[in-house]
This record gives sequence, C-alpha cells and structure tokens, in this order.
Amino acid sequence: MSLYGKILPCLCAAAVCVMSACSNTKNTAATRSFHNVTSRYNVVFEARESYNAGVQAVENGFVPDFTDLLPVYKYDYPGASQVASGYMDACVEECGKNILKHSITAKPLRNYSRSGMSDNDQAFYNKPEYCKWIDDTYLLMGKANYVAGDLDRAESSLQLCVTRFRNEPSKFEAQLWLAKTFWAQKNYTEAQELLDKLQRDLRHPKRLDEDIQKSYACIALSKRNYPQAIQHLENALTLARKKADKAWITYILGDLNRMAGRYPEARKCYEQVVKMKPEYSMVFNSKINLAVVFTSGDDVDKIRESLRKLASDPKNAPFRDQIYYALAELEYRNGNINQALSNYRLSAQYSADNNAQKAKSYLAAADIYFSKNDYINAGIFYDSTMQHLPDTYSDYQAVSAKSKNLSALISQIREAEHQDSLQKVARMSEQERKRLIQAIIADVVNKEEEAKLRESQPYYQSRDNSYGVEYTGQDGNPNFSGKWYLYNVTALNYGRTEFLKKWGTRKLEDNWRRKNKSISAVSGEDEETEEEPTAEAGITNKMPEFYTRNLPLTDSAMKASIAKEAEAWFAASNIYEERIGDIDKAIETLLGINESHPDHPLMAQSLYQLVKLYQAKNQQQLADYNKQKLSSMFPQSGYARILNDPNYMKNVAARKQLASDMYNQAVEAFAQKNYRSCMEICRNGQQEYSDLDIAQNFIYMEARACGNLGYADVMRQRLEYLVEKYPKSSLVEAANRKLQVLKSAGDGVGE
Repeated sequence: MSLYGKILPCLCAAAVCVMSACSNTKNTAATRSFHNVTSRYNVVFEARESYNAGVQAVENGFVPDFTDLLPVYKYDYPGASQVASGYMDACVEECGKNILKHSITAKPLRNYSRSGMSDNDQAFYNKPEYCKWIDDTYLLMGKANYVAGDLDRAESSLQLCVTRFRNEPSKFEAQLWLAKTFWAQKNYTEAQELLDKLQRDLRHPKRLDEDIQKSYACIALSKRNYPQAIQHLENALTLARKKADKAWITYILGDLNRMAGRYPEARKCYEQVVKMKPEYSMVFNSKINLAVVFTSGDDVDKIRESLRKLASDPKNAPFRDQIYYALAELEYRNGNINQALSNYRLSAQYSADNNAQKAKSYLAAADIYFSKNDYINAGIFYDSTMQHLPDTYSDYQAVSAKSKNLSALISQIREAEHQDSLQKVARMSEQERKRLIQAIIADVVNKEEEAKLRESQPYYQSRDNSYGVEYTGQDGNPNFSGKWYLYNVTALNYGRTEFLKKWGTRKLEDNWRRKNKSISAVSGEDEETEEEPTAEAGITNKMPEFYTRNLPLTDSAMKASIAKEAEAWFAASNIYEERIGDIDKAIETLLGINESHPDHPLMAQSLYQLVKLYQAKNQQQLADYNKQKLSSMFPQSGYARILNDPNYMKNVAARKQLASDMYNQAVEAFAQKNYRSCMEICRNGQQEYSDLDIAQNFIYMEARACGNLGYADVMRQRLEYLVEKYPKSSLVEAANRKLQVLKSAGDGVGE
C-alpha cells in the first residue's frame, strides 16, 4: 500500500473527529473542550474588546459638567449611550453568535446510572449549560445593553444569568448590574433589595464591594438622600484602587458636603483632589470651590482678593464666569446679598460659550430674588435660566415649573398695572394728560437720539473694561451705563423678553419676520414685518393718539378697565396661593384690589377667597370678619350661601343633575321629532334653571325645535337672544351660522 493510501484514512478519521467536536448538539469531552477553547479565545475575546473600547470611548468623550453634580459612573451621563452604541452593538452581536454556536445544553452521552451517581456526577449531569463561557456571555451582553441604554434587553440578559446560572460565580456580578438596571429604570426598591441580598451573601467576590457601595450611592442620590449618599461614597473611597476613581469620588463628596453645608468636610475633600492632581478642569474647579467653602477662621478678604486677581488675569479669560460665580457664592455666604447678585450677573455676562454656567448663575440670582419674595425679578431670571438650562439638569422639571408659574404671575401683574395706569391717566384733567404725553414723547425722541449716538461710536470704545474690572451701583447691581448693549445683561434680558412677546420663538433664517416666507421669495418685494396692531394706520409712538387710543374715557370703558384689573389681580392671587405657596401675598393682593376698587365685579368672590385664606392661616377672627362682610354685602350670592349653609353645594349639585336630566329629555324628544314636546320642555327648563349655564342649551334647543315647526321668526328671536345673553358661549358660533342661513333663505326654515 502506498504512503498516500496509508495517510488518507487517518486524515478522514481526523476530519470526522473535528467535525464531530464542532457540533454543539452532542455533549462529549471533545465537544466541550472544543467549544470552551473556541468560545474563550475567539468570540468572548472579541466581545470583551468591543465592550472595553466602548467604555474607553465614553471615558475619552466625557466632558464633566462641574455646574451640576457629577455622575457616580461616567457611562451614566445622558450622552454616553450614543458614544458607546456602536461598540456595544458589536459586543452584543458577538455574544449572540457565541450563544448560538457554542452553547451546549444536551446531556452528556456517557451512560450514567442514576442510582450509582456520585454527588459530583449528579451536579454535572444537572447543569443547564456545559460550555463554561456562556454565563459570562450573558453577563457581558447585559452590561453592553446597559451602557448602550437598552435597559429592557439588559434586564432580560442579566435576569437570565442570575436565575439560570445561580451556581456560577458570574451570578454575583450579574446581580450587581441587574440592580444598576433597576436603578436606571427608577425602580429603586427592587434595586435596593437586590443590593442588600448581594451584600449579605458572603460568597460574593470582594472586588465587587466598591461598585456595590457606588450603586447604593446612586440610589440615595436619586432619592435626594444626600447624607446616605455621602456615607456610601466614603465607603467606596476606602475600597477604590485606581487614583482616577479616588479623585472622582472625592470631588463628588466635596460637592455633596458643600450642598449639605458641611464646609470643613467639603474643604478637606477639595484639598485632597488638588493633591491628587487629576485633569486640570477638576483641579481648577476644586480650587474655585475652596474659596466658597471658607470657614470662620479663614481670611475672607484675602480669598476675595485672590479670586479678583484670577479674574483680572487674561489667561483665565475662559474661566472668568466660574471665578465670578465663586465670588458671588463667597459674598452670599458672607451676607452681602447685593454684591452676590452683582457677581452672579457678571458670571452670566462672561459665560459666552458655557450655557450650563450661565444657567447656573441666572438660577442662583433667581433663587435669591424668590427667597426675598421679589417675584418679578425672580421670574425674569428664571426665564433667563430656562433659555440656557440643559434638560439633563437634575432639577430641570422643578425649575421649569417655577419659571412657568412666575411667568403666569408676571403676566397678570403687568395686565393689572397696565389697567391701573390707564385709569390714572384717564382721570387726569385734559391739560395734565397733555403735559404727560408730551413728556413721554420727548423721552422717546431723546432715547432714539442717544441710541443713534451710541451706534455711531467705534466698536472698540465700547469694549473698555471688559477684563475683570467690576462696576457696581449703589444697590450692589452692576452699572452698565456707557457699555455696549450686548454686554448689558439687564438690557439683554429685557430685550429677549420683549422679542418673545412680540415675535414668539423664531428660527434663525432668512425672512424670519415673515410667517408666509413665499411672498417675498416669489415677488421680490421688500420684507414686511409683523407690526403690533394700532387703532389707526400710521400712528406711531411719537404721536399723542398712540397714548390716548386705549384710555377708558367713558363710564362704560372705565368699568370695563376696572373689571380687567380685578380679574388680573384675582388671577395673581390664585397663582400666589396655589402655584407659589405664598398665602400672605395672596391676601395682600386681594385686600389691595378690594380697597382700591370696592365696587369691582369680583368683590363677592374675593371676600370668599379671603375667608378661606385666613382659615388656612388659622386667623379665624379675620376669617369671620370677611365672612360677615360677604353676608352683609352679597347675601344672595352663591359664595355667601356656601359659607352659611353646609348643604348648599350638595343642593346645588342635585339641582344641576335635575337640570341635566330635563335637558336630556328635550334632546330625546327632538331626536324622536316630537318638536312641540321638546319646545315645551326647553321653555320650562329656562324658567326653572335660568341661573345655571345649562339655560343657554335650553334656548338653543328651543330655537332648533321652533325651526323644525316652521316658526322662523321665533327661531330667529331665540337665536339672537342667545347671542346677546351669552356672547362667550360655545353655542354662539352655531347660532350665528343658523342666523346667516335664515337671513339668506328668507322664510325658509328647518335644519
């Protein structure tokens, strides 16, 4: 036999053995060995490389936002999933390939005798998986999905790893990541319970202890339990092995201690960060914060002077906003509120590209004004905050809600003050009014001339003193007189507010002033802007008619203006009470409108509201006084009846139900074309329930019934009465349409 003839059978036998070992449907020592080796050094290796590359990409791409609390894990910041998604998708794909090709779930081919099995044999036979890298694959897949932001798939993979591989060491790390997943899903209770279970299990690897403490801290921070978060992070710090991790945790501890008012502890943390020498931005912010957390033994004047020197140094120009913020915090803690506000404004002024810092500076000033009950200035600064605050900010929803509430309040106050001003001018003599308007016009002309003069000045002349020198007015606010408009924060805030009032939110694009941009594009005509409507075309703010056209110069106009003012103040009072929580201001507002206009149309409602507000403050004597006043001035009003009759509201509700039942009867009669019965029911309803809103529905239904009976004149009369009696009713539009049909059809009647 030739050599080839001897070798060929051996090669065929080897090929058969290899092919048999590649199969994962058989469970032999050969197949297990093949799949274990191939899985570990091929697929799992590639998957881990992709995962590590994704985590490293997050590390490299993460830009810390020192204006907010840093995340405990960098891969938990909002943009991390986008940075890592490509790498994590590759990792998950490799993991799926590994499970598909190398998982062995078939039982061993060895003929075990159940009765003669040893404990080890029994445990081996009952294993759910015989490729020892599959459990690690599920764990890696769960981690990759978590970092990629796919929490549902992460939970599924990790849950399977915990339950299916409960006897494998990988289950402990899977429990940790599953707890992280529950936390990210805001399921804090399950996350806490799983961490407690993991920590109690003495078999868990000690290398997980640092991450367990960090995960506890994440839960505590989400619950705003800062003392507990501090405790867990301090535990994690003692377990941390990497220098970078220690610096990161220490800086977070510094911020948490500062937020909690524990300044000596915060100072110690920031000093430790500086000594560790991490990346420059963290060192710089630690030094800045050291100035804020001064203690009673520190020389505040020396700290203030050092910060001002930093601000005046040109090389620190990019950080000037943070330096002035630190100065503001220093002054605020030292009780210099006006100086603090001045520096917050300067910080916002120098935050050219740092929107987060600009928002933080505006927010700090807004909070001060709010604490002083200066809601007008607070509202302006909260509005400025929302222009720059990223939606990832930890308290974004709370700040947004406060801004909206104050905007609503300011809108009502401005309307009330506007009506009050109109009334005062209207009550002047004609000569006084003329002199006032002439003075206003002269002021407008002077300001226009001043603006033209400023615009004619060379650009560089407006930029003197733009580096580090602080001008302060007598009230502690910056004095920007003579400064270029765009360096005047107050002017910018006012201008932004006025722009939004007039134009709304507009994109930065050609013809931004036009709603219909196709007009100028097609015709080539000059742009037209949307002007505020005036009483007559051609009226400008340099003409007396501009200021007199809205004055309430007649009795009816004066009453309407007073009613508008009362409505605005009443709405402001409700906002003070319900949305801001300042009951004293709500009471003050109602007392003010009642005193200035004792005959305003909302007097009964305001007295009732005063009773409720005084009761909320446990000032029963004042509540009783206003209750008595309400009963004597408006004895028949619903508000007086509510206070004097405990069952009044119950009786009103029952009466409304009876009215609704009667109206349903009328509708049913109309549907059955029993128009006379419908008409009769509607007339009875109007007589019985004329004081309820449902009366307008009875009128409309009666008119429709009359129309179908051929009574055109009666139908027209009832519809006209409805429009006149209830001009704000939702039925007016339909009534007017029917009146138009009647007018065009002559005597033609019907639906």
